[in-house]
Amino acid sequence: SYTSLVMGMIELTSHEKEGEGVIIKDGSGYYYVLTTDDLVEKRKGYENVSYTVLDSYGHAYKASLKHSSVGYNLAVLYFEKGERMLEVAPMANVPPEIGENIAIASFTERGVAPSFGEVLTYERILHSDIGSNAGDIRFDMMVHNAQTDVKISGRPVFSMELGLVGIQCGTLSEEAVEYENSHVIPLEAIRKYLDTYGL
Repeated sequence: SYTSLVMGMIELTSHEKEGEGVIIKDGSGYYYVLTTDDLVEKRKGYENVSYTVLDSYGHAYKASLKHSSVGYNLAVLYFEKGERMLEVAPMANVPPEIGENIAIASFTERGVAPSFGEVLTYERILHSDIGSNAGDIRFDMMVHNAQTDVKISGRPVFSMELGLVGIQCGTLSEEAVEYENSHVIPLEAIRKYLDTYGL
């Protein structure tokens, strides 16, 4: 969620979005959270943006945006570690092949409730095909048949060995066009994003 002064005026305007992410790095005094760009992208007129990260135990942390990319629809937030030690999700060594099983972590009041499915295919999706004028992504999306409760952007997808293999996709355009929750930003795109921007 974020709040800021608009155009330097006295009027206080707020805007909130909710989504998920996964801790991918434990840096020197900081944790790094991988999520999707549509959750953190600033709207025009917003200057000072702050984010709140909730861990699976309900503890809140004030986070900042380290980097985001519209082209990958990925972003990295960071926040101070504090006294609590949080688990860092390892990256899978290789992406899952078509037919392999995956697990999607869904957070509930009782903890993490995974849903299982398999990889159906990898396919390129063009924004023009869904009526959007946004720039097209440049990688194949992973498509699966795991059942998820809602379209949650940023939700992590894991291999059966509990390695991160994807991030559930969300809105990829200013026109608020959403992909179905069966489409996932795959491991190879995540690795390329992190390597390209030195994250």
